[in-house]
Amino acid sequence: MNAETSQDALSASRIEKLTPAQANMLRNARDGRPLCAGLHGRSAHGGATWTIQSLRKRGLLIPGGGISDAGRAALDAFNAKHNTGEQP
Repeated sequence: MNAETSQDALSASRIEKLTPAQANMLRNARDGRPLCAGLHGRSAHGGATWTIQSLRKRGLLIPGGGISDAGRAALDAFNAKHNTGEQP
C-alpha cells in the first residue's frame, strides 16, 4: 500500500467519524450561514471553538469559514450514513 492509498484510507475513516456538531457546522458553511448558527447556551458556544479547529485541521473548512470539497464529501457521506434525507 503506497502513501497515497493510505492517505485515502485515512481520509475515508475520518469522514465516517464526523460528529453531529461537525456535520451541523459543515451544513452552515455550505449554506452560507455563520458556523455557530443554531447553537444555544454557553457550553455549546465554547465547544464550537474546538469543533471549528478540528474541521480546519482535517481540511474540511477553509480559512474564513467556507466549506472545502473534502468537507462537502464528508457531509454527503455523513448524510448518507445517517439517513438525514438531505440531497447532495
